[in-house]
Amino acid sequence: MNAAKPAPDAAARAPNAPAAVSGYNRSSHRGLVGSFRRGTLRALPPVLLAAILPFVLSDYDLYLATLVAIYAIATLGLDIVFGRAGQLSLSHASFFGLGAYGAALMAAWAWPWWTQIRS
Repeated sequence: MNAAKPAPDAAARAPNAPAAVSGYNRSSHRGLVGSFRRGTLRALPPVLLAAILPFVLSDYDLYLATLVAIYAIATLGLDIVFGRAGQLSLSHASFFGLGAYGAALMAAWAWPWWTQIRS
């Protein structure tokens, strides 16, 4: 017969281990912290590049870089929804188009730039 093993007593456990948390593993916690640091380090170069580009590029080149970044964000959103999750979603394109249309109208009507960003 397969009898259930008795639970180890408190003296046999590690001194800092939680008593009854199933699936807890200290090394997995350290792995999450390490992956957060790696993710932060991976995000640092694009952020620095975005901070330096306005001082280096001409106005037209900065405009093109901004368009590339906008299209890249829209493409990544579609990749996550359609490519990874396998769901067909056309709402990304509609929100993208509505935002572009609203920004174009506000620019044509000479709204201040801070109101164009907020909407």
